[in-house]
Amino acid sequence: MSEPPGPRYVNRWDVHGSLVPFAGRGVQSFVFVFEGERENLENLCRRYLTEPSGGQVEYRPLTTLIALIFSRTRQLIATNPPYSGMGWLPELEAAFWVLTVRVSRDESVASANHLAWFIPYIFVDSPLAMIEGREIFGMPKEIGWLEIPEDHTTAEELTLDAHAVERFNSSDLQGRRRRLLAVTRAGDGTSGGSTGLLQELADVRRIFASLISQRYWLLPRDLNLLPDLLEDVIHHQGWIVSLKQFPDAGASDQACYQAIVETPLEATSLRQAALLPDEYDLTLVDFDSHPIARDLGLRANQRAILGYWMDFDFTFKPGTIIWKSSSR
Repeated sequence: MSEPPGPRYVNRWDVHGSLVPFAGRGVQSFVFVFEGERENLENLCRRYLTEPSGGQVEYRPLTTLIALIFSRTRQLIATNPPYSGMGWLPELEAAFWVLTVRVSRDESVASANHLAWFIPYIFVDSPLAMIEGREIFGMPKEIGWLEIPEDHTTAEELTLDAHAVERFNSSDLQGRRRRLLAVTRAGDGTSGGSTGLLQELADVRRIFASLISQRYWLLPRDLNLLPDLLEDVIHHQGWIVSLKQFPDAGASDQACYQAIVETPLEATSLRQAALLPDEYDLTLVDFDSHPIARDLGLRANQRAILGYWMDFDFTFKPGTIIWKSSSR
């Protein structure tokens, strides 16, 4: 959708240019794959991506598999001047990634021919990364406290804390730092699991596509899936779809701006990747302020289907507005 140019964004430095593209350099990610529930994921996509547009655009989960990704980025930087010369920052991040398909309808036939990752929960340790992620791309970033191991060969536990309220309408309504989840190694390092190095991004694609294919019965049966759709399944490469919105100052249950945005994410290099040799367990705490398990259909205690580690770089490119509300 082409958009007429809007008013110039006012910044404190009075400079022209765009913060996008962003580059992430020296990124080390732990990827854990879990299985959610289709009904929960269908409801999630409907609420955030389909209903806001009144059905003008429609997204549905491709599979019940969910990726929980912990990332340590050594350098997050704008690549174009003048912002490329104005500093960079490191970032820790944890996020749940849901693989969706954008649906097109021709009379009674619904087809899925475009993949996009939806990230309903994403936590970072940098206030600037949180602000830019929300304001530019519409990603629902919030501040978190993360423990991510430096060495993937001896990774015992990865944890995420955030400001949370345990139960609404209770005697304790103060939001405070609480443990949301932990991923803990179940083995002792001598399980004999596969420790083979992955040489290129295509190896990652093949592993994840194979995992989806093995659970093909979990794919939506009422959609016409193009034969080469799964060939595009590559972690950290593709599109991210977000509901970008801001509450109205006078009526905060309404949005003064609302749009569906897709942002290209491209992995520009892969230095190393490896399957994690042991099994890992997710411990997920149920908070009313963060209904992660209810939204995704995850259990309080659940073993990962797959775990691997990557050392790579990426680029966030300018996003595309797929739909925008005209009511304001």
